[in-house]
Amino acid sequence: MPFYLQLSLLFGFALLNGALAMCEFAVVSSRLGYLQRLKINNKKGAPEALDLATDPGRFLSTLQLGMTTAGVLSGAFSGATLGVNLSLWLTNHGLPISLAHFIGVGLVVTFTTYLTVIVGELVPKRIALKNPESIACFMAPPMSQLSIAARPLVSLLEKSSDWILSLLGLGPDNRSPISEDEIKSLAQEAESAGVIKPGESAIISHVLEFGDKSAQNLMTPREKVAMISLATPLQEARAIMDQSPFRCFPVYHDEKNKVVGLIWAKDFVNINLNDSGSIKTMMREAVILGADLDMLEVVKNLQKSPMHMGMVHNEAGEFIGLITAADVLDALVGNFDRASRRL
Repeated sequence: MPFYLQLSLLFGFALLNGALAMCEFAVVSSRLGYLQRLKINNKKGAPEALDLATDPGRFLSTLQLGMTTAGVLSGAFSGATLGVNLSLWLTNHGLPISLAHFIGVGLVVTFTTYLTVIVGELVPKRIALKNPESIACFMAPPMSQLSIAARPLVSLLEKSSDWILSLLGLGPDNRSPISEDEIKSLAQEAESAGVIKPGESAIISHVLEFGDKSAQNLMTPREKVAMISLATPLQEARAIMDQSPFRCFPVYHDEKNKVVGLIWAKDFVNINLNDSGSIKTMMREAVILGADLDMLEVVKNLQKSPMHMGMVHNEAGEFIGLITAADVLDALVGNFDRASRRL
């Protein structure tokens, strides 16, 4: 066999190993959510890539079968063919047989190892990390066909590895769900790389923490809320509003923990305070929220409320604070100046 053809076969084995290594890294590094989106958008190869990503046992068994085969053939071919031929060439040029064999085989093995590491491992894996989802979609269809063609051997390898894992007390190869901390880290990396705008990673962190908070965590406590008694005359109520920085006032009956509604300062603008009337006729109802209600439910309730404001009650049914859409905004984007903000 000509020397150039022998080298071509050696490069071919390295390229085969590299293609399999690239496929492995691309599928393992791919985001399942992104692959699902590509599948919905009818991206060619996305269904196969998603199947491989969600069935790592079959996928890794197929890859290992191919990579092991390529490695064995490459090693056997380099030592038995190229190494021997190079040794004979060195012998013909005057080197002793033993020394020529040592140098010839040694050089071929060294070159083969270097070629396998660079062409068969490092470069393909770095390429896969650049755009894993696209490469996974490109490589998945032939990998699926290879898995079907080698099904008996693949099944044997998969069941053998599952059996050993069970002996070690480990379950099937299932990906662990991504955690909140990982999402925050990804957002910070994306911001550092300029993928998202400065400050957006902080908002993402606030959003992830948002659902863990309760109404009591974000409400304005009763002690910091200006309140008006139900028995207060309209003129006196208007005077209280004029001296207060707030625009909304809980109305209580007898005791401040017994709030019966809300009144707005804007409702007093166009009324005649000399007319007979009471706060009760101007009072509005507000949604009542439990103190332990999580913020996602709080948002749903505020969205349904025409006032976008809710009264927080404890387990005893007592009014303990007020929560508004502004409090929700604080939790998502950071605190505003509360001294200048009006309820």
